[in-house]
Amino acid sequence: MFKVVERFLRNNGENYDCIVPVRGGRDSTFPALQLFELGRNPLCVTATTCMVSDIGRHNIENRKQRGLDFIEVARLIRSFVAS
Repeated sequence: MFKVVERFLRNNGENYDCIVPVRGGRDSTFPALQLFELGRNPLCVTATTCMVSDIGRHNIENRKQRGLDFIEVARLIRSFVAS
């Protein structure tokens, strides 16, 4: 994976090297963690919904504690009650 994306990444220490979409599962959190452990600075972005599992939430919080930066985007869902 690293060889494929290496030419697109910049590691000047000031900015993020890339954006990694993350949902909380292993398939999305693993690449972000791999890049981070290889000395890169990925920005993880997740669209938070009410459907995030407990395990997914745990994975996201675990990656944050390891030092990864996250942006979580939540959509406000409005419910209407008939009067």
